[in-house]
Formats: sequence, structure tokens, C-alpha cells
Amino acid sequence: MAATSTRHALWRRLFLMLVIGGLLLLLALTGWRSFLAHFGGAFSYAPEDAPWVLSARAQALVEAAFEDLDGHAVIDYRAAVIADGQLGTGTIANDSFHGRSAGPLAWLRQQLRFSAAGIDKAGHADALYASRLLRQIDAMPGAYRVRLLARGWRYEDGGQRDIPGTHGHTANAYVEWLAQQAPDRIEPVVSIHPYRPDALERLMYWIDRGIKAVTWQPVRQNIELDDMRAIAFYEALAANDIELQLPIGAVGAGGDSARASIDPLALRSALTAGVTVIAAVHAHRERRDNVEMIDHLMRLWRAPQAGLLRVDLGGLLSGGTSSDVLTALLQHPRMHAHVRFASAYPDSAVNWHIDPGALAARGLLADDLIAPLREIYQVNPLLFVYVTMRSMRLPHTDLHFPPGVFSAGSSPPAYGRTRSG
Repeated sequence: MAATSTRHALWRRLFLMLVIGGLLLLLALTGWRSFLAHFGGAFSYAPEDAPWVLSARAQALVEAAFEDLDGHAVIDYRAAVIADGQLGTGTIANDSFHGRSAGPLAWLRQQLRFSAAGIDKAGHADALYASRLLRQIDAMPGAYRVRLLARGWRYEDGGQRDIPGTHGHTANAYVEWLAQQAPDRIEPVVSIHPYRPDALERLMYWIDRGIKAVTWQPVRQNIELDDMRAIAFYEALAANDIELQLPIGAVGAGGDSARASIDPLALRSALTAGVTVIAAVHAHRERRDNVEMIDHLMRLWRAPQAGLLRVDLGGLLSGGTSSDVLTALLQHPRMHAHVRFASAYPDSAVNWHIDPGALAARGLLADDLIAPLREIYQVNPLLFVYVTMRSMRLPHTDLHFPPGVFSAGSSPPAYGRTRSG
């Protein structure tokens, strides 16, 4: 077994070296800017250009995606923030940084992500990211609200902040500050590590400021979901009706190729405590692992706390194995009340991260939608994700996610409303 594992590790390392070598050769041949333009943010127009550059077919897709929402806003449950501590520094403590590259592939992914988010000038990441995101939201033909997630520090088991081990950080204060600039379009989600000695005090601080949700990255932040400190945190979340957002399935651990897995059954402690959990599902590379993950999700949805568990769809449009999870969710209409839309922006804006052609090949999209969806991407990648998700069908049927998945039934109150009681 040890020899087999060693051989697998050597093959993975060799494959990684070949990939990096191929990428370097490609960059040398095509040029860095051309590479980014093609594989990063390959949009050709500004979001405001949609009315006069989209074809009639693309326009019809966009209109259809909004017309049955009955006046409710689209609720995008998860978007990340790219920041480097530049904005809001006159009024808040913004110690955000966009990430330390943990190897050449991680660095390359970071550059593609910057390109997809419209960041093309060094030293202006905060402003360029916020501006590009808000322009895309403003150009939507209907109301659109997005939850922006903070990215918390990693902590050691003893409760000390692990600064060297934190690959990226987005300050809670900065996410709140962004929401205050556009309260009708942005809702902030803060990150509070349960191991920090003052975790419950900080939670109450943010609750008093109107926060409705907390986010964790258990693998990156070193959070054991059954730790007694996490359980005490769950009790405080439940008592104050605060949601918890976190990933399940195959998640990145912060390195070039490091991956870890979070079993959906690990959510039991939070659900038993009465916490509403919004789980971002990340598909595995192996189909058998996806089948097991789906089985465990269904087991949770048959438990007494089933009404507290939601899953967000962000990230499931990419990757060859993602169709396993999407198909399973589509073919269970009774579970659609537990599903929420999320764009996973800006990762979803990376060119070909979501490939309509591949989705059509798997039967999730009609072939005649490939061209108009690619048109929409070239104008407004955020709109492209939403329209693509609304256009999907269970293969060989007309079964699709209903409007409530995308509007959560109604528009939430504007951020900043003080809690009563």
C-alpha cells in the first residue's frame, strides 16, 4: 500500500510539472496578456452594453429568466470578495489581503481570477473589483441582491491566530463597509472563528449590527465541526436565528493541489442545535464519491431537522463530475425547497469555467442555447451564470429548478436593520 501511494504521489508530481511546463510554453508562445484575455476574463463588452449587443435569442433568454419572479429580487447566496486593504481605510480597519500563492498553479489561478473580476491594474484590486461587480448588478433587467462573504483568519487548535497559515483574508469590517455603500444590492456575511477566545462576544457584536449570516471555511480555517467550541457557537447562532454558510464535498486546502473532503453528515451537530445551514456543494472528481455525498445529503433531508438544511448551487456548473450532483438535485422536486442559487463569483466568471457546450453534451442544456449563453457571458458574466442556471433541465425532461430557488420566495430586508428583542 505504501509503495502504491508513493507511486501515485510521484505520478501526480510528474503530471503537475508537465502541466506547468506546458503552461509556461503556451505563455511564451501567445503572450501573457493574450493568455489572460482568452482564459481569464474573456468578456468583450461592458455590462451596460447588453440591450444593443445581445442577439434577439439572447435577449429572450434573459427576459425569460426574470419574468416569473413575481417582482421578487434574485438572491445570490454566495460571492467572494477580492481585496487588498485599500478601500475604507479612512473609517474601518481593513487588513484584507487577496491571497498568498502557495505554488505556481495557485498563482496562475489567482491571475485568471483577477482577470475574470476585471482587475487589470496593480494596486487597485479593491476598487476595480467592487466597481465591476456593482456594474454587473446594476445592468440586470431585474432586482438582484448578492451575499458577499468575508474570509476569516485561520486559527490553531489552541485558539491562536495562524497568520502564516492564512492564504487569504477579507475583513468583516470591509464587507460590512461595502454593503453600506449599496445596501439594496449587497448583504454582508461575516466570518467568526469558533476557536478564538472572544468568539461569542464577536458574534453578538455583529448580530447587534444587523448581520444575518456567518461563514466558515472549515478546512482552510482549521475548524472541526464537532469541536465543543463549535457546538457552543451553534447554540448562539440558533438562539439568535443566524444562518451558517460553509462548503461540503471536495474543497481546497490552500495549496496547489491539496484537497480535502467535508462529509455532509458533519453538519449534524449544527442542525441538531437548530442552526439553519446553507451548504455549498463541491463535486468530487470520482463519481462514487459524489454518489455517497448525495446519499448523505438525502439522509439529512429525511432527518427531523431537514427543514434547516439548504444547499447552494454555486460551483456546480463546472467540472465533469458536477452533473452527478446537479442531476440528483434536479430529479427530486420535493427537495427544491432546500436549494438556493449562488453564483460563486468571481470564480464562475473565469472563461470556460462554465462551459455551455459541456453542459449541453451532458444533456443539461439544449444545444441551441450554447451560442446565446456565450453571448451573455461576453457582456455580463454574473448574468450569464444566472441565466445558465435558469435554462438547465433534467436530461430528457422539462424538469427544472423553480423560481423560488432563485428568489428564496421573497426579497430579504435591507441590510442594517436592527434586531428587535
